[in-house]
Amino acid sequence: MSKNLISTLVKLGVASLIVGTILGVTKINPLDFWEGVIISAREMFRSLFGIGWDGVKTVVSYTALGAVVVIPIWLIAKLTKRYRPKKDDPKNNRP
Repeated sequence: MSKNLISTLVKLGVASLIVGTILGVTKINPLDFWEGVIISAREMFRSLFGIGWDGVKTVVSYTALGAVVVIPIWLIAKLTKRYRPKKDDPKNNRP
């Protein structure tokens, strides 16, 4: 076994011991914990799906509205950077 693998296994063992101690002291059952996580995730996805296409339309319209401002500014910045003289160019070191 490599040193990295042994080191990783020791770290995982120590972390498991710490978490297990905390769960044991607080009398939290890991299966109940994960069941709660799964139920919460299901409810989150249901609520997101409940928003439906109105939410998607809103996001798309806000993105288009922002793009009307952002893209021209980005384009102007790119064009001005292209025509700006470079600092290291010897042609620009005129006395």
